Amino acid sequence: MTAPLNLFRERPILFSGPMVRAILDGRKTQTRRVLKPQPPVGVSRLIGPEIYRPVAVDRHGDECEGEPIFGVYDDDGEFGTAVPFQPGDRLWVREAAHYGPNRVAYCADNERLGPSERVPGFGPAKPSIHMPRWASRITLEVTAVRVERLQDMLEVDAIDEGALTIDLPAVGPATQAGKPPLGASPLVRFRHLWDEINGKRPGCAWANNPWVIAVTFKRHTP
Repeated sequence: MTAPLNLFRERPILFSGPMVRAILDGRKTQTRRVLKPQPPVGVSRLIGPEIYRPVAVDRHGDECEGEPIFGVYDDDGEFGTAVPFQPGDRLWVREAAHYGPNRVAYCADNERLGPSERVPGFGPAKPSIHMPRWASRITLEVTAVRVERLQDMLEVDAIDEGALTIDLPAVGPATQAGKPPLGASPLVRFRHLWDEINGKRPGCAWANNPWVIAVTFKRHTP
C-alpha cells in the first residue's frame, strides 16, 4: 500500500523563553512577524498614497510555475509579496538550549539561566537559531494567517499573544518579582513586549506601525 502524501509544509520558527513557556501553558496561540518587504509608500500606479496596500491573503497561481504562491494582495487584486506561513503548515519551534550527550536542557524551563551559564553535564547554552530539528520539542499547526497593520490588533489578539501573563526580564524600575511595569491592559503590555524585541530594528517599532503577518496556531499532537 502506498503511504499517504504529507500535504503540509514544515519550517522552523524562533521563540524566546517567555513565549515558549506561554505556548507550553496554552496561553499563546498567536504570533506576529514583520512582513518583508514592507509595502512601498509613494505615488501609486493610478491615484493613491501607496503602491499597494495588502488587504487579503490567498494563493496566486500566475506568479510562478507549479505550486501557487501564498501571498498578499491589494484591494484591486494585484499580487504584492509572498507570505512564508499558510494554513496547514507545521512550525517546529527553535529555542535556546544546553546540549549534553544525547540530552537537551531547555533554557525556557529555568528562566534564571542566562546564555553564559552552564547546566551540570551540559555545554553552554546555544541561541535558538542554532537548534536542530531533532532537538525541537514543540510543533505548531498554522490555523489562520492574515496581514494587517501592527496597531490594528485588538485586546483579544494581545491576550492570544500571551501578553496578559508574560513579563519582561527583570530590568528597569523594580516592581513585584523584580519585573518592570508593563501596564494592566493586554494591548499596552504587548506594545512593551513588541518594542523590547523589535524596537531597535529600523521601521519595526510599535510607533512605526509596520505591516505584520498575524499567525494563529495550535499545538500539533502526532
